[in-house]
Amino acid sequence: MEINVEKSKMLRISRSPSPIRMMIDPKQIENVEYFNYYGSMITNQARCTPEIKYRVAMAEAIQSTP
Repeated sequence: MEINVEKSKMLRISRSPSPIRMMIDPKQIENVEYFNYYGSMITNQARCTPEIKYRVAMAEAIQSTP
């Protein structure tokens, strides 16, 4: 099995997030603060506040469109 390092990203969920250094071959995998998984935003602090704000903003945008 081969892993594409350019497409791979890593998310550490912790109360005190800090980057992790993971190397595959001579390349380091990118650390991210959030990503979307099946339409839900997953953050590195396991908080749902950004997801709620995003969904409220989307609902307001839909309601304001004539």
